[in-house]
Amino acid sequence: MSSQVLDRKLTSLTAWVTAGLCFMVVFAITVMGALVWGASRQGSQAQELRGVAVETHTALCALKRDLSTRHNQGVDYLRTHPDGITGRGGEILISSAQLQQSLNSQQSTLDSLDVIDCS
Repeated sequence: MSSQVLDRKLTSLTAWVTAGLCFMVVFAITVMGALVWGASRQGSQAQELRGVAVETHTALCALKRDLSTRHNQGVDYLRTHPDGITGRGGEILISSAQLQQSLNSQQSTLDSLDVIDCS
């Protein structure tokens, strides 16, 4: 094999190796960029999720406080009005059994909300 043919082959091989290395460098930079972008995106999504969780917790605590207040008021009302809610003529508009059923439902909801720490 002549020196010129060998030089051409060596030059061609060098070009292929150089092109391969350039491709690998560009590919590695692209992958690193994608990973950094993904991590950044995941971080912002986690921050958004934290914000939603705080809002949800705040809303559930407000619901729990309100329901607890209404339940306690209902218990007090039923204690002082054992017949239920009566009209001006003395007729029963809402019976004590109906009020108790509503209070039981409220208590059941309050029991479900006990897992939420609102202190």
